[in-house]
Amino acid sequence: MLSGEGADEILFGYNRHTKAYEYLKNNKSKKSIIEEMYHGGGMHSIDCVKKLCGSLKEGRKTSSSWLWLEKNINKYFIEDLIPMFSQKFRLQTLLQRQDRLGMAAGIEMRIPFLSKKIVEFANALPFKDKYNKKSGTTKVLLRLMAKDLLPDNIINKPKLGFETDMIDWITEDKTKILFKNMINDKKGFFSGYLDGKNAREILDLHFSGKRRLDTLVWNMFALETWHRICGEGDNTLIEEAK
Repeated sequence: MLSGEGADEILFGYNRHTKAYEYLKNNKSKKSIIEEMYHGGGMHSIDCVKKLCGSLKEGRKTSSSWLWLEKNINKYFIEDLIPMFSQKFRLQTLLQRQDRLGMAAGIEMRIPFLSKKIVEFANALPFKDKYNKKSGTTKVLLRLMAKDLLPDNIINKPKLGFETDMIDWITEDKTKILFKNMINDKKGFFSGYLDGKNAREILDLHFSGKRRLDTLVWNMFALETWHRICGEGDNTLIEEAK
């Protein structure tokens, strides 16, 4: 089966690409550019993450992606840096997910947009062939190529992400109890390795409705679960929740 994976990464197709570009195109601050590109949609919860990890000596500024941005921030225009960063550090997760889904269904997946020649061609294209600044149209060249092959309602259809019930699930009362029990547990990851007090405050902010921290809370739960199943923690609470 042929997959369209990679088209967004090489042709400026994501909303996060256009948002980052519009926000950073006139920004001369090296620090702002790196932080916006590194955190993306997580910018709104940085203060919470800093509180959780503040006591650690190593953090984002020692990661390979942060160091790559620091090294290349002055080498490329922002419109080139954004897709390059996406190709190098975010595409792998999508490919891993796709491979698992294909193998689970017994289907061999092929990704023509990520052939070496196509990627080199796309990366060498003028920015106007990827993104129309005036109309906000992404993947410009690909839409033009499909003009005589597909109906307009398909070509101009807004991008749809993968739907998930995660946000609904982590607002349920039983989930609230499970999360709080896990975070409060002295044998847990957050109490043992990070700042348990701040972890509890983050849950209170989220479940009280004072702040929308869906993704951060989900990641906290995933990390705590991993610690209990694959690390040194106690997975009793997880088994009881099942």
